[in-house]
Amino acid sequence: MKKLMSWIAVIVATPGSALLAQDTSATPKMMAADARPQFEVATIKPSQSREAGGTLRVSPSGLVNLTNFPVMMVIQFSHNVPRRQVSGGPPWLESERFDIVGKPDMEGTPSMSQLRVMLLKLLADRLQLSLHHEMKELSVYALTVAKGGAKLTEDTDNPNGLPKFFGRGPQGRNVQNSTMAEFASDLQGTLADRPVVDQTGLGSKRYDFILKWTPDAPAMNGAAGAPPAADNPDAPPDIFVAIQQQLGLKLESTKAQVDVIVIDHVEKPSEN
Repeated sequence: MKKLMSWIAVIVATPGSALLAQDTSATPKMMAADARPQFEVATIKPSQSREAGGTLRVSPSGLVNLTNFPVMMVIQFSHNVPRRQVSGGPPWLESERFDIVGKPDMEGTPSMSQLRVMLLKLLADRLQLSLHHEMKELSVYALTVAKGGAKLTEDTDNPNGLPKFFGRGPQGRNVQNSTMAEFASDLQGTLADRPVVDQTGLGSKRYDFILKWTPDAPAMNGAAGAPPAADNPDAPPDIFVAIQQQLGLKLESTKAQVDVIVIDHVEKPSEN
């Protein structure tokens, strides 16, 4: 359950690795960038799912549906942080799972930041969640631009839209409409032992790209030059080398001050 991004299933692709994918059954109309939506109505019920992971769907109408989610996962997603950046709270935050369905109080599909804000307000209203923030130095992976510059294609079609992440590993991680901060967050599903911090300086620009790598245990521990585990000589390199070769970026192990969320109070959700 520490691997947030790999725990949440993809809605419009294969399960297992995406942060969020919006329902593409109809052409979405995005909410205004300056809109501040909240849930007009929402239900929270204990999940009856037997699946190992959870799913998160946002329909073109804006309806938000989370299935089989521990509250801790909702907190992590809402604050866009890995598990190690959340402390405090009772054990049921991770052991008990819930289904959440919410209808926004305005039309359109929310952006990623609007979705997070709606969920945060829901947690405060229905679970009486209160927390505070502390800065703490942790071991991190810093995502930076490598020497020679980034090799990225900018996506200018939908600046306020949700990012999409499909597939993984040797078959390729297809990333669409993602900022580097969102990509760094997605990388935490693979490099789950520490936070990934965006230090590229590329700001709010959004990009499309495909990243192909061979999952390799040594690479997960920061061995950037470790050979691929596969016997296939044509297999792509580990994720550290792949990011540098294919994207013109670099992942470096370092320490940085990061925001840690401390849970002060939370109550089990009521269904209505």
